[in-house]
Amino acid sequence: MNYIKKTFTDKLSKKSLNYADNLGIEIYKKDLSKIIQLPNSILFIDNKQNLEEILNKMNSRFSNTYSHVLIPWKENYWFLQFLPQSTSKGDTLFEWAEYNNISKKEILSFGDSYNDLEMISGSGVGVAMENAEQKIKEVADYVTSSNDELGVSNFINKILN
Repeated sequence: MNYIKKTFTDKLSKKSLNYADNLGIEIYKKDLSKIIQLPNSILFIDNKQNLEEILNKMNSRFSNTYSHVLIPWKENYWFLQFLPQSTSKGDTLFEWAEYNNISKKEILSFGDSYNDLEMISGSGVGVAMENAEQKIKEVADYVTSSNDELGVSNFINKILN
């Protein structure tokens, strides 16, 4: 499937423009019901309830084309991002490891949200943060303290000592 290298959103806001600026990408407002060429990303920023409604509508149209991540942000805002199904942190990490002759068993990964699921479940050691989604904790080998409590460094210090 060919995707155009653009990120679409249903409305431009300070939050979406700031997010795009931080990632170094351009974001375009688009009536999503009129998408002809599939973008490599569709982004929504809103409260969780509104995003869950959008997710249901989008899944009925794009479930065979895109996978999604729903990520808590701050101030009651969440990100809902649709990416091509072939896109994941896990796929990228495991391709890089294979290229560098590193076994999945040798990989230690940390995560807290659905976009980390493949990476956590496929690594030799998968570690979920305390603030992780429940599904991430279920597939992880360990759970460490939260992002705000230096969970990664706490876990590394624990295994090194």
